[in-house]
Amino acid sequence: MKLSKKDQLIEAAIKGEDFGELVNIASHLLNNPLVIISNSYNIIAYSKTFTVDDSAWTNATKRGYITLEFGATLNNWNQHVDHTKHIDCITVTEISKYTRRFLKMIYKGKIMGYLNITDVNDCLDKVDNSLYLLVASLLAKEIAFNHRDYTNHAATFEEILFELSNDSFINKLHFIDRVSSCNVNIQTQYQVACVDLKHFTSYNAREDNFKNEILSFFPKSTIIINNQLLIILIDLAKIKDSLYNKKLDSYLNKKELIMGVSDTFHDLYEFKHYIKEAKSSIYFRKFLLKKESIIYYDQIKQFDLLSKFDISELPYYCNQKLYHLYTQEKEEDTEYIKTLRTYLEFNHSVKETAEVLFIHRNTVNYRIQRIKELLEIEISDSHLTNELLFSCAILQIIEDKYNLD
Repeated sequence: MKLSKKDQLIEAAIKGEDFGELVNIASHLLNNPLVIISNSYNIIAYSKTFTVDDSAWTNATKRGYITLEFGATLNNWNQHVDHTKHIDCITVTEISKYTRRFLKMIYKGKIMGYLNITDVNDCLDKVDNSLYLLVASLLAKEIAFNHRDYTNHAATFEEILFELSNDSFINKLHFIDRVSSCNVNIQTQYQVACVDLKHFTSYNAREDNFKNEILSFFPKSTIIINNQLLIILIDLAKIKDSLYNKKLDSYLNKKELIMGVSDTFHDLYEFKHYIKEAKSSIYFRKFLLKKESIIYYDQIKQFDLLSKFDISELPYYCNQKLYHLYTQEKEEDTEYIKTLRTYLEFNHSVKETAEVLFIHRNTVNYRIQRIKELLEIEISDSHLTNELLFSCAILQIIEDKYNLD
């Protein structure tokens, strides 16, 4: 008796058929062409069962990866889930005349990649959801056990970085063994830049414009997307010109993107730590008076440090008179502390303080005089200025923790 297409797929998997052949059989089962996309947005495989008259599909399969900007859209999965369907999927009609459906390929709770079905033959809703889920789970297991066999699969540098960012290595020796096939210097001067992509959406699946634009500012760098972050590993030894300039700032502003930049480091194995620094730079930007598009970890390092303290401990490290003023201000809403901090950060300039806070200079003078009276201090002393600025930072962290709670 002739096996059904579903049983043919299961039998082929049991017999250990080549991954590409499994994709072809799965394509026949769903009666549409398939593309299998890795976590690093490379194309692992695609079906060769049907002719696809679609330039976006052809371009992607020829170059071997999807565009960075559409990868970012997939990474923001929850924002684009198709709630009209009874399975966890994204349905996309914007790329071309064909509709595409994307499913996560999950094995033991981990995402192995994405399944892309394009409706060249059958309407996507004509296929039973259970078949989509079967194909996604079966191919996910194959990727986990076979396609990702590190002894046979030479890693791309993007895959190495993705694995580092997800703590996929058992130890450093495992990492060194894995990276040996990449011809990469793992001990040089690096820096990590991260861009928050939480609100980024693009259906450009044809040309990799976004990636090329980013690389124009960071030539010879490597880019991955993970956890709604665009992560750029910059090999500073290969960069001659200044990285961070007005053109980059203008570009980020235009795209409404924020970039955090880590400290420099020399051991690639520490990559994830410096992602955290760059990510922290983005998070703590809200505490800075100047809301710039590029934030360096040095600018927010004290906030990152203070945030690690328990909220109950922080008041002890604060100037006690200022902390008392803070507790009063929460009831009276006077904005004395914000004014003091701005005044101190701008080197006691009444003019700049007024401009930043959008208030009149007389208001600044009045508030500063009241602060001096309430605190019973003269704030011209440099040592006291540093103490008060540090205390203002503590109060910002306390306020942030209260708001989160």
